[in-house]
Amino acid sequence: MPVFAGTKGPEITQNLIELEGIFEKNLQNIKNLGYDFLDVKITKWHDDYGQVFKEKIKDLEIIYQNIIALTFKSVSTVPDAIEMLENFNSLAKRPMVKDYVQKKAAEWVYKLFSDEIKEVEELFENPSKKKPPMPVTHPKYGGLAIWAQSLIVRIDRAKNAISGLYFIPEHPHHKEGMEKYQKLRTSLDNYISSVQYNHWKNEINTIMQAQTFEEKLEVPILVRRTTDDNKDLPTSIANNPLFAKSTKSGLLESNFDPKLLKVIIEVQYWTKI
Repeated sequence: MPVFAGTKGPEITQNLIELEGIFEKNLQNIKNLGYDFLDVKITKWHDDYGQVFKEKIKDLEIIYQNIIALTFKSVSTVPDAIEMLENFNSLAKRPMVKDYVQKKAAEWVYKLFSDEIKEVEELFENPSKKKPPMPVTHPKYGGLAIWAQSLIVRIDRAKNAISGLYFIPEHPHHKEGMEKYQKLRTSLDNYISSVQYNHWKNEINTIMQAQTFEEKLEVPILVRRTTDDNKDLPTSIANNPLFAKSTKSGLLESNFDPKLLKVIIEVQYWTKI
């Protein structure tokens, strides 16, 4: 008996054990028939085996299919669905059951895959992608690229799981699912490399028009504050007691170019992709 994972695993295993017990009971009834079934004069064999036993086996096949259907209702991810499918496929020996597993059950797996692609596509195409949910510490362009990369990782995980269906013959939904995956994968790659990366490069060129990075690095990192530093600030800020307390004359403060710092943070995130 294969191991069924998840919270429903013990219940599935117990159902299959009970199903096996019913089969053994029906098989034992055939073994305990009180006559010689090779005797052509005894016609009861056609009733006991040809009708009663075969009908009970068909009932067991239907019960097994119902167990499979109920199991897949509780599965929400492609890798978990494929693990379940592989387990049921290893147990399927009868032609009717094997056909059900490799067609109907496999169809549920591909539906989960298509739903995953559709959900990621909606996340990506949603107008909110201009400002997707991400930590405020993430830089503008590198943060968006990391967000898009997380979507790629998500659909790649599902696609790699689908690629593990070595035990299922070519399914009618396979080609359609792979085409949707490839289309979305290409869009995400272009969004990172052609859109966000180019926007970032353009911003760097704009920054360098005023002053090169080498010139920005020549500026002292720390400077001593003077009272004249506040003269160009808005009155509402300059006269604020809290601000005045934190900007006393003679204190050292950072003079590192904020635009250069912004570029450095962007670089850190782009190297993670």
